Amino acid sequence: MAYSSLTLVLIHTSPAFAGRNEPLKKDKPKWKSDYPMTEGQLRSKRDEFWDTAPAFEGRKEIWDALKAAAVALECNDHELAQAIVDGANITLPH
Repeated sequence: MAYSSLTLVLIHTSPAFAGRNEPLKKDKPKWKSDYPMTEGQLRSKRDEFWDTAPAFEGRKEIWDALKAAAVALECNDHELAQAIVDGANITLPH
């Protein structure tokens, strides 16, 4: 079973970027790995990412919102993912 991922290169929460938000794209990126992984290994890597991401940079509540949006996208609920991103005032200019 393939899973989509939410990859954000640039995240701004500054009001200076208001109005420049791009909506989430409905197409799912093709996921690939340099080495074969089981579904369990992939889930473990994802859990590790979400658990450690806030420690490096950014606010925990923003990371929590991004995780919730990613889960919504995995469940093919694009509208919920967009509502989460919008509700958290996360701008995605690119």
